[in-house]
Amino acid sequence: MNSIRFANFQVGMVDDPSVEHKGGFEYASGMDIFSEPGVIKASFALAEVTYGTGATPIDVPRWSDDKSDSTSRMYVVAGDKILESTNGTTFNLFLTNANGAILGMRIFDGYVYYASATKLGRAPVGNGAAKDDNFQTLDSDTEFHPMELQAGGLKIGAGRYVANVAEGGTFTAQALKLPVGYRIKSLASHLLKLYAGTKFGTGLGATTFGDASVFDWNGIPLSSGSALPGTPYPIKMRAMHALLSDGGTLYGFPDSAKNLYFNDGVTFRQLRQLQTRSITLGEVEPGAVCQHLDTILWGGTYSLGGGVMQMKSGAVCQAFVPSFLTPGGGGTVNIGFVRSAFNGQIYIGLYDGNTYHIEKTSSNRQNNAVIQTLWHKCKTANTKRFAGVQLHLKPLGNCEVTVHYRTERNGSWIAAPYVIDEDNQHSPLLFRAQPRDVEIQFKFTFTTSTTTTPELIGYEPLFEVLSSTR
Repeated sequence: MNSIRFANFQVGMVDDPSVEHKGGFEYASGMDIFSEPGVIKASFALAEVTYGTGATPIDVPRWSDDKSDSTSRMYVVAGDKILESTNGTTFNLFLTNANGAILGMRIFDGYVYYASATKLGRAPVGNGAAKDDNFQTLDSDTEFHPMELQAGGLKIGAGRYVANVAEGGTFTAQALKLPVGYRIKSLASHLLKLYAGTKFGTGLGATTFGDASVFDWNGIPLSSGSALPGTPYPIKMRAMHALLSDGGTLYGFPDSAKNLYFNDGVTFRQLRQLQTRSITLGEVEPGAVCQHLDTILWGGTYSLGGGVMQMKSGAVCQAFVPSFLTPGGGGTVNIGFVRSAFNGQIYIGLYDGNTYHIEKTSSNRQNNAVIQTLWHKCKTANTKRFAGVQLHLKPLGNCEVTVHYRTERNGSWIAAPYVIDEDNQHSPLLFRAQPRDVEIQFKFTFTTSTTTTPELIGYEPLFEVLSSTR
């Protein structure tokens, strides 16, 4: 009996799962591939936070920010409300904006700043009762007022303008002016410059024009309305929905969540375009991107396979799955924000089509986390008899792995005759009906036990080469 070992999960999700010699997998959901080199394990599971009186979200939570000094605090926007948590577990009502829906929020200079369509409000950190909903007047935008800290001030997207709040509260309504027709949807500070991601066209909702650009600016306000952008970066797409700098690279998320771009100093180039039938990706929300340790997290709208994606050095895996979804399963989800706060816990705000949620990672591991492997020809195009598979796992303890396989690209998954547990993990798993075909794909589903997860190091298809034809 022949076997070939496959591992190298840190390659992540690949665009062509027929290329088996470079590692990676076709798709994984609820999996952690980055915390321990050479191992794939179930990620931490998400669970709903608790809410104080009047704090249960009644709109998609779309913006978040946090600060840590003598008291750690996290703030989340949901509709016209800002929620506050000082322990990372319970969120209480901080304030309700009399001017309606809040379209952007950020902590700056001892205040929580928040924007409605035409008004900029602020409240002292930790004291929502002292709010001022009408601190300043903004140029109108009824969808987006992204905010970013840059060049010693708070920059606020407002239609085709960027407003600036300096330390001490000095306000410039039109610190930057973009060309007519562009609307700012996202902002990022990167290498001493402010980058503004736009959509083109004044209409609300979905964008139909493929004329979006990113503009940079040194961030120094002049007299109102006189500062113009520096370099324009046309992206020939409908919108740059989100921007994120990790300090070394500026990432962009245009059109849909499958498109990953980066700025090379001259233009925005495509880093990855995720190809998988297991996830249907829509737009990334401007607040649904964040840095977590040495990885990048992002989310958006999904009609299939919803969850938070994680990337490191271009390798991608779907790591965190809403608590009401099975990894790799269906269900419409709109992830409004993603944030790493309170010593590295992951928080997400989302809408499941019926209810609005804020969830955070728990100490439990994600049950039913799943990985679909590459398609394995085992280095020969000859027909083979696939006898089974050998999994190489760390000692399992009170958890197990369920194996499925298929030999047709659109075929149904066939369950292996038994699960892999601590009693049989060192023995090959043999199939009762041993299929004859050119290639095979496996699906491994991890059954966890609270904080315990299977830890997969590698696997070996077991096969016998038969002939050059089926």
